[in-house]
Amino acid sequence: MWSPATGAIALPVEDPSAQPVDNYLAVFSVSSSGELARLGTISQPAAPSGSEVGLYSSPEIERALVVGDTLFSVSEQGTMANDLTSLSQVAWLPFTGAAQ
Repeated sequence: MWSPATGAIALPVEDPSAQPVDNYLAVFSVSSSGELARLGTISQPAAPSGSEVGLYSSPEIERALVVGDTLFSVSEQGTMANDLTSLSQVAWLPFTGAAQ
């Protein structure tokens, strides 16, 4: 995900070396001079062990979108909203029927 208006870049990462496998969104900012700075990472809430996604520390983030000052991430488990500046969680909406 690239947001030219905010200079934000978000890349989904899957780290298979971690056990359980670690999924997260790595968030960066690009300054007007082209400098890249890592802001941090975002992970969605983990599914309980025993579920199909229980092999992973958190669900695989499939999409990301910036609206205003909020970064939205979407996985098969749900949608999460995070403040773009602090990356703190604003809201979590699990999908009905998703393995939780």
